Amino acid sequence: MLFGVIAVTGLLVALGMWQLSRAAEKQVLDDRFEARAKLAPMVLEGSVSDYAALRYRQSRLTGRFATNTNFLLDNRIHRGTAGYHVLTPLLLANGKDAVLVNRGWVGVGASREDVPTITTTADEITLRGMISSPPAEVMLLGPGGYQAGNWPRVIQYVDINRMEQATGLNLLPLVVLLHPDSTSGFIRHWQPVGSSMGAARHRAYAIQWFSLAAIFLLLCFLAARRSS
Repeated sequence: MLFGVIAVTGLLVALGMWQLSRAAEKQVLDDRFEARAKLAPMVLEGSVSDYAALRYRQSRLTGRFATNTNFLLDNRIHRGTAGYHVLTPLLLANGKDAVLVNRGWVGVGASREDVPTITTTADEITLRGMISSPPAEVMLLGPGGYQAGNWPRVIQYVDINRMEQATGLNLLPLVVLLHPDSTSGFIRHWQPVGSSMGAARHRAYAIQWFSLAAIFLLLCFLAARRSS
């Protein structure tokens, strides 16, 4: 009996501690996101030496969109509605490199065969956006939408190498999240990658596990008193 009580209590406490550790990880992401977002925008003109140091930095970049070359990243949810993130390569003014710009969210059509029409300007523009890493790949069997086909092309994950093959462009290994105030975009509400469930929610879950542990011990104590 005693062993069972110790085992269950230990498990509940361990789950609470795990949630606290996850909260700490998410807090680091949130703090980095806020701190780097406040830095003065940098001009992104081409390749750089340390892309990790640029994550969450605001940037300015000038170039032309590769018109009629839009990727639709599938399974993006906005306020409970399914849709896509529109990813369009921007040819930088240096004439050598291109940057993948996430222009925001659009909803699905009446059916999956009804792909949204994406309007893209051919003029040279200057954009502002936040530098981010490409979304993590998911485990999929098959090409994930990168097989030859018409544009816009629906994809299941971001693969810079396959995007280069599909477009013939030299893409930098990053994604720029278009600023909400910039034109040429759609619905945009960015948050740190991997932080969709914030630190506060993990702490709340930790409190729940610790509370369950306390309630379980109290019930065991009361049960023991009744049987004595």
